[in-house]
Parts: sequence; C-alpha cells; structure tokens
Amino acid sequence: QASLQSWYGQKLVSSVSGTNERGLHVMNEKVYRVVGGLLYFVNDKGTHKELGAIGGADRVIMDDDGDNLVIVANKVYIYSESLGTLKVNDNVNLVNVLSVTVINSQFIYTTKDLSFISQPNLPENLSGLDAIGAESSPDKLVRDYAFNQTIYRFGVRTTEPWYNSGVGQPPIDRLEGQQFSVGCKAIHSIAHTDKALYWLGDDNAIYRVSGNQYDRIS
Repeated sequence: QASLQSWYGQKLVSSVSGTNERGLHVMNEKVYRVVGGLLYFVNDKGTHKELGAIGGADRVIMDDDGDNLVIVANKVYIYSESLGTLKVNDNVNLVNVLSVTVINSQFIYTTKDLSFISQPNLPENLSGLDAIGAESSPDKLVRDYAFNQTIYRFGVRTTEPWYNSGVGQPPIDRLEGQQFSVGCKAIHSIAHTDKALYWLGDDNAIYRVSGNQYDRIS
C-alpha cells in the first residue's frame, strides 16, 4: 500500500487557471492533460500549451495510436499530433460514448449497447457494420479495455474476453468459454500493471485477471 501526498518544501512545477483535473495521458513520451474545459500539452519544463476546448466537466478517458489522441467526454474528440489539430468526431454512430481503447491501431468505442471498431489509424472511419453488442450475456456494456492483446468487454453483470482476429466486420471475436460471471461497477476503476488487470466488480469486490484467468483479491 502507498499514498501520494504533498510535503513541506514541495516545488510547484507549473499551474493553469483550471482546477478541475479531468485526465492525463502520455503519447510518444509527451504529456497531455485535460484541465477544466481545455486540453493542454505539457513539456518537460512544465509549461502548458493550450490545444483546444473539451466539453463537459467530468473525468475523461483517453487512448492513442501514436499520432491520434482520442478523448471521450461523452462526445469524442480527436487530437492529431502530426497536424496539430483538435476536432470533434462527427461520426453519426458515436453518440453517448462511454470510453475508448486501442488494439492494433484500431480504436474501440463503447456505448451502453454496442462497441464500434474503427479502421487502423483512422479513428473516425467506422460504420454501423463495425458494431458488436454483448454476445453470450447481453447485459449493458460499461467499458472495453485492451490488455495484452485481449479486449475485455466489461458489462454490468458479466465480462467477456475477445480478441482482434482481423477477420469479418467488425474484426473481433469472442474467446469461447472465457466469460467471467462478474461485471464492472465503476468505469474508472479499471487499471493494469505489466502483469495483470484490475477492476471493481459489481459485487463491490476487487478482481484481477491474468492469462484470461480471474480471481477475487479483496
């Protein structure tokens, strides 16, 4: 167990006017932050460069393919590092998006009923044919999370491991016989180390999965 705390004599590296810290992500060893209603790039000196507006006030979920940083704040925002532009994804299929994750340069967007998979390195390029619902137990989806080449599709009551087969539309398939009889209670509770994936189950216990085998650890 550990706790991160302030201490006497701590030096402030930098600050911005907003106080509502909504999310932080590292892409290409560069730090990006959403504070208040703005996206910032933070250099190694702590200087913040404003990149554009992000709507809402709640925590965001971010992921990237090495050039495109996708930010989910109910709406979907895409920052292109190579172009230096931030825009709202206006794809008609991406409404009320809960989260985003990336596997093999393909973005997976999660809504309560469907997951949409984009074309590689093209976060906006997807259609209604690129959608898949929960299969073996059709409960509401909470979040898709890619870890160690497996897509864990967390629902309210169950979790299904899938993989990127590269075949069909969308190009993902369920790992047969791998369903977990526990869902996810908190979308922001999902986290991983280099060895395992962790989350808060629908029964208020903490779970861990490694090698597609899960166990309760709390």
